[in-house]
Amino acid sequence: MTILFEYDKPPEGEITVNIGDQTYRRVLYQCQSCGHCENSFEHELDLYSEAYTDAVYGDLDGLLKAFERVKRLGAEESDNLGRVAYLDQMIQTYSDSTNETKLLDIGAGMGIFVYEMNRLGYKCTAIDPDARNVLHISDNIGIRAIHGDYLKLELDDMFDVVTFNKVLEHVPDPSDLLEMSKNNLENNGLLYVEVPDAEQAVNHGSEREEFFIDHFHIFSMKSATRLLSDAGFTVLDQTRLHEPSGKFTLRLVATFNLN
Repeated sequence: MTILFEYDKPPEGEITVNIGDQTYRRVLYQCQSCGHCENSFEHELDLYSEAYTDAVYGDLDGLLKAFERVKRLGAEESDNLGRVAYLDQMIQTYSDSTNETKLLDIGAGMGIFVYEMNRLGYKCTAIDPDARNVLHISDNIGIRAIHGDYLKLELDDMFDVVTFNKVLEHVPDPSDLLEMSKNNLENNGLLYVEVPDAEQAVNHGSEREEFFIDHFHIFSMKSATRLLSDAGFTVLDQTRLHEPSGKFTLRLVATFNLN
């Protein structure tokens, strides 16, 4: 790994919480063989604390307002509608499910993704570590939502599809989440992963959102496919895109066979 960028202050738009009076300092490293990037810093960073949610949405009312704003976006403006259309196509193409398709979304946030998937007829369950997100998804959207850290939950339910939408980059070891997901994925079920794309972002400078401090990892296509393969998944489809929001993104669909 070699140094790609060094930071002595937060880039514009970055949300930084819980570092107290520590001096801001971090280094972004990149693997020269695969293009994968990693943030290195000494700050204690709790991305799932109430303080972080407060900084993003303000309160529960702010969360609902953000949800309603995103819900009103048209197809040319919405990252989420593109995501939903892509995954729906992948499920129709690759899923073996003959009954109502059950989908588990891990790290559901405000729930806009499960809202749209539910509208298409998928039976959705959302998991999120913030109690307010769970309350909002359950009460305002009417979708089953579970509060907790997925790695610590004892969830016995099985699903045809498990999704990680912009989640794996936020944890130090994403392989732990992938291993856990196999406990809740039906044989030959589908895994959907969406992560920031380092290979596109690096061409646009150090201030890109993809490189913000809340991303422990910024993936290349090679590192993302390797992560899934090492966890025992077979990648069925992979694509990269520049989303309406401006984000550079990788999408991957994979399957897991118990045999």
